[in-house]
Amino acid sequence: QTHKHIHTTYYRVYKTKQVENISYLWQILYIIGICLHLYYGVYYNLLPIYIPTIIELFFILLLLILKIIYTKRQMNDIVELEI
Repeated sequence: QTHKHIHTTYYRVYKTKQVENISYLWQILYIIGICLHLYYGVYYNLLPIYIPTIIELFFILLLLILKIIYTKRQMNDIVELEI
């Protein structure tokens, strides 16, 4: 259920380029949880667990990168407007 939320969030951020409603704390905690889930899947060699987890980790890292990029762009736009 959560992976569907990540994909729709990723799509919405990519289209709107608005990332104010996504916190860094949530992303870091989510990445930690996904890494622990991945460790569990790899440790017990559970292929149906760790393959989707790798995909989900990819998307959350991509979302983090988009947040950093779009936040910097928004800050630059604000600075340009003030000048």
